[in-house]
Amino acid sequence: MQAYHLKTGKLEWRQGDASLGGHWLGAPLPLGGKLYVLTEKNAELRLACLDAPSGEPTWMQTLATARDRLLWRCC
Repeated sequence: MQAYHLKTGKLEWRQGDASLGGHWLGAPLPLGGKLYVLTEKNAELRLACLDAPSGEPTWMQTLATARDRLLWRCC
């Protein structure tokens, strides 16, 4: 995920999947100066909260654990 300054177009920050320990499962939800995103790692579905101005993770909560891991297929 990357954040750009709207007026200058400069990259403000970049956050990779590895920094939150898993895979992003969609676009983040911006709300109240925070970004909320679903992630998955080792069959755990997590909700992560990032500080929107800095991109730094503020907290992470496990929502569910699956019995089986997700299968990733490539074409």
